[in-house]
Amino acid sequence: MLDLKTFRKIKKLQEDGFTASVIMRKAGISKTQYYKWCIIDEETFIKHLKSRSTFKLDSYREYILSIIKVTPQINDTTILYRCIEEFDDFDVPRVTFLRFVKRVREESGFVKKERRIYKVGNETLAGLESQVDFGQYKMKDMYGNNKIVYFFCMVLSYSRMMFVYFSIDPFTTELAIKAHDYAFKYFGGRTQSILYDQASIFLESENFGDFILTKKFEEYVKEMDFTVRFCHKQDPESKALVENVVWKVKHMFLIGRTYTCIDSLNGAALEWLDRFANGDYNSVTKKIPKEMFKEEYKNLVRVKVVKRDNTCILTVRKMNQIHYKGNNYEVISDVNIEGMRVKVVEKDGFINIYKPIVNELICTHEIPIGQGRVLSAKKGHTDLEVYKLEVNRFLGKSDIVDSYFENAIRQQNPMYHLQHYRRVARMTSFYTKEEIIDAMEHCIEVEKCSPYELSSYLVYKFGRERARVYLHDMELSHFTKRAKAIKEELEYGRHK
Repeated sequence: MLDLKTFRKIKKLQEDGFTASVIMRKAGISKTQYYKWCIIDEETFIKHLKSRSTFKLDSYREYILSIIKVTPQINDTTILYRCIEEFDDFDVPRVTFLRFVKRVREESGFVKKERRIYKVGNETLAGLESQVDFGQYKMKDMYGNNKIVYFFCMVLSYSRMMFVYFSIDPFTTELAIKAHDYAFKYFGGRTQSILYDQASIFLESENFGDFILTKKFEEYVKEMDFTVRFCHKQDPESKALVENVVWKVKHMFLIGRTYTCIDSLNGAALEWLDRFANGDYNSVTKKIPKEMFKEEYKNLVRVKVVKRDNTCILTVRKMNQIHYKGNNYEVISDVNIEGMRVKVVEKDGFINIYKPIVNELICTHEIPIGQGRVLSAKKGHTDLEVYKLEVNRFLGKSDIVDSYFENAIRQQNPMYHLQHYRRVARMTSFYTKEEIIDAMEHCIEVEKCSPYELSSYLVYKFGRERARVYLHDMELSHFTKRAKAIKEELEYGRHK
């Protein structure tokens, strides 16, 4: 099927008196195409184009919009590939499809910018955009020990209204989603779009502006129905508003403060936001964010925040039991712990019971069918059994996994088995089944089945930044040295 430009070129060549063979060569068309289209006029050709392509493509409009709305920066060719994968009967010429996508962008307002445009912050429309970033800070606790806290910041670009949420754990995709929910609840709604830097907890990959979101975050974006935008790498200027918020949190709230507990820190942060951060004049707008927020609030989109995890805090009753969803579970303990608070996490048909402050696992129980049951401690598991169950559920039945742990048992002191399974269980939150099994296969090959070798190989294969999420700095430095040695052994053949 010819496009309009080629058709006009054919007609122009005909008017200039060129022969059919010359026209076919210059226009790059076949003999069949030439004799099919040379006899009709332009008006008839345009009508044919509309009847053949536009109406056919209209059936794909909603699907195309659903992709563009989530990631406006996505390449139009990538959308074409998505349509080909999604629809078996998709058969539209590339040029026609790209032209249609361009028109859809123009009509919907999601035009892909060809170059960066810097705008003054206070020109942003109310309710249009907010910005998100993360930070971390080293505090002193009441005993003089160092404590690293991690925090999430969101700021509304129009009113400069801020929100911050603290965590003792590094942010994962799930925790970031939870922080978004808290922010939306704090503001009473969300903006039309949110600007992020290219953090790995949001992105699977990026290729010249073609952003692929992580599965969980993409599902969340579709659920909350907002537009995601990403700034350029190493470019804080494009998200200067939230960079300023991170600076304020560090140098105006956290500095000089003593860490007691994370709940107390979040409570103090909310008070600080209300009284100072959002209650004082902004140096750029010369207005108070809380006052400007009254206008912006009317333009925010209301969202329904739902509970996203199966975590709860319960009190241990008589006989060291807790009551959870209609059943009683005995908490394994050598002493009477009646009245103690415990954290209960439901996962994959089991409940794990933890000490809430230190997050130490006490025991686990399989959730029975029905209600009114009493699960005794005999049906619980020791710490080692708990981590074995978690690892086996994630990795499944595999000769490589069996061989790895059999070798580990022979090579290690038995007192380190619990630590070994605990480390592998923690890895399951940050690496896929295939990645961990690949690392185990390496350990078997070099006859070093240990957490040290396993972690070092994963650092070598998938990088420091990914491992940084679950390893502290000293461990990461230790494993990085071995990862460099593994690289030499595998890539240069210098086996030690």
